[in-house]
Amino acid sequence: MDMKNKKILTYLAICFTLISFALLAYLSIKHYDLKTGSSSSGSMCNISETFNCDAVSASSYSEFLSIPVSVWGAVAQTSLIILLLIYLFSGSVNALRMSFVLASINILAVIVMGGITLIFLSAYCLFCLLSYVSILFSFIFIFKLQDKVSFNFLNKDNRIYLAFLLGIPVAAYITNDMALGESYRNLEKGIGFYILQWNNAPQKEIPLLEAVSYGASEENAKMTVVEFADFNCIHCKHAAPVLHSFVKSHPDVRLLFYNFPLDGACNPSIQRQGVSCDMAKSVYCGHKLSSKGWDGHKAMFETERPQSLEESIDLVQAKTGATKEDLAACMKATETQETIEKQAKLGTELGVQGTPTIFVNKKLLQGGNMLPVLKEVYKNIR
Repeated sequence: MDMKNKKILTYLAICFTLISFALLAYLSIKHYDLKTGSSSSGSMCNISETFNCDAVSASSYSEFLSIPVSVWGAVAQTSLIILLLIYLFSGSVNALRMSFVLASINILAVIVMGGITLIFLSAYCLFCLLSYVSILFSFIFIFKLQDKVSFNFLNKDNRIYLAFLLGIPVAAYITNDMALGESYRNLEKGIGFYILQWNNAPQKEIPLLEAVSYGASEENAKMTVVEFADFNCIHCKHAAPVLHSFVKSHPDVRLLFYNFPLDGACNPSIQRQGVSCDMAKSVYCGHKLSSKGWDGHKAMFETERPQSLEESIDLVQAKTGATKEDLAACMKATETQETIEKQAKLGTELGVQGTPTIFVNKKLLQGGNMLPVLKEVYKNIR
């Protein structure tokens, strides 16, 4: 193969490796957002309930050795890019051979993760799938560059490039440690205490009220999460994508959302007035009037500012398809007012003092808005 064609293939390999790196880096950022509860909105690749990257991130298959799979992939792509650049500018055959070894390992990882996705997961990560395709094309171009396919990377001349392979777990560990930060490490230390508290907590009588629900049916749920929250609460906004993704990634978990507006207009335990009551009513009515009530629920939590009555109606109407007239009539109905008040009153009776407050299988769960805590409780239940 002449040098011109080799350069073209090298550029193509670098291009597709960069694409896979960009996708995996974005997935890593969103994984940490979800894991630490630091984001109030989901990933841009949450296209539907079937193609939902956050649900995949919340699954038990999203990490290897407690490090996100996407971080392993992003670090591996970084090493591969450096090896390809060395080959491009120096013509080092040994760098090319090591890039082939690393590209082959990438393909094995793609096969394993693809198999896990097909067999064990109920949702798919579109960006993951695109990264798999990019990794495959990168491998094909690197394979075509080989004058002789060889996995002998332990010879004397290759040992310097072995650092690009052996350095991957070191770099992944450092990246993960820096991304999580001290606050998350402190949370991890307290998970055992949260679980102990939950195990020893008294079981509360939580009647089943009419509410927006998500996940498994009442009959099939091994774990039932009841959340008391306010749509205008910043902590609730951060908890929403965590809870949604956790439930989506665990088919035997059910989530019930009970309104606890920090607004005296429909919560007698609160003195001040605000817009939270209108926000709660609009979401409840969107649930009552359509089959897309959860879409209105998600949209309301993803808004960046409080919604007035008119804005709440517009937002829920756009997401659920219910007419503005029907929504307005439902929100004015005495039944709607009584329903929201009943949910808020139940929260007060259960001792809810702030939002979000979360119960799991009728027991109060401190830290229940954090993904690692929910996962640990789930293990205990099973």
